[in-house]
Amino acid sequence: MKWFDWKTEQVKRLESAGIDYPEDELIYILSVLNEKARSNIYFDKEIEVSEALSEDVLLRFEKILSGRIRREPLAYLLGEVFFYRDRFFVGPGVLVPRPDSEILVGASLYSLGIDDSFLAGRYEDLTSLKVDSKIDHLVVMDLCTGSGCIGISIANILSRYILSYKMVLTEISEEAASYAKRNIKEASEPDQIVLEMCDLFPEEEYFLKTYGKANFIVSNPPYISDAAFEGAMPEVRIHEPELALKGGRDGLQLYRRILEQVPKYLSNNGILAFEHGFDQRESISELMTNAGFLNVTCLKDFGGNDRVTLGRYQETRS
Repeated sequence: MKWFDWKTEQVKRLESAGIDYPEDELIYILSVLNEKARSNIYFDKEIEVSEALSEDVLLRFEKILSGRIRREPLAYLLGEVFFYRDRFFVGPGVLVPRPDSEILVGASLYSLGIDDSFLAGRYEDLTSLKVDSKIDHLVVMDLCTGSGCIGISIANILSRYILSYKMVLTEISEEAASYAKRNIKEASEPDQIVLEMCDLFPEEEYFLKTYGKANFIVSNPPYISDAAFEGAMPEVRIHEPELALKGGRDGLQLYRRILEQVPKYLSNNGILAFEHGFDQRESISELMTNAGFLNVTCLKDFGGNDRVTLGRYQETRS
């Protein structure tokens, strides 16, 4: 079969399954399987498919395409996803990293005072939300880490600028943690990253004795409301773990729990950064303000939706 005819047939298969941008997805799959840039996957339309693609690639492609037609997440089928500046292993049982979460990484790096190159021009409201540059040993936490993509992405940049730091990832799911462990091994400085299995925070006495209070806490907790979850795409609703997605009746259950405990773990004047739903800005801002956070500020995602909210913790004085 000619390349053009074969490609047209595969696009129709994806399209009939309800896949958005089927041709783009087809080319992306082939580029990953061939380990080539997407621009190198466009062949002469008259070339035979057997000349363009090896038998092994065609077999692997058919397996992946069959999964996509069943609306399995593409990242699961490929076993990896590119996030921020690195590749991360993912699979069933862990949340698939989304591009919008890169906003959380970029904002965190800006607040840590080490990298303002990502999303240039979006940081004008964050000038008052920087960690003290005089800190000798930086402690950062990533709560509900999942694959570890957020915390590890931050750590990979920290390793270029900061001599003394510790990145503490927390996760409750053993299944999700198995991917985080694999991804930590691929990090720039894996010895500076620790995975703690716990429900949000480790035991307080152990944490303070081992690490001291955190200077910066980042989290992308489950924030989809129970009602909204029912209307989610099949890839999300059927295949991704509910534990990493559902945030209770209003989607804010985990935010409340984090904010109740954060005074035990975040240093005075430390920064907390949350990812949240597009319609949760006011609720998150109110919760943070009531919990003692100042300069609460929200950033928009690539689609122009409210997505990341940060604030500086101020201990109450009696």
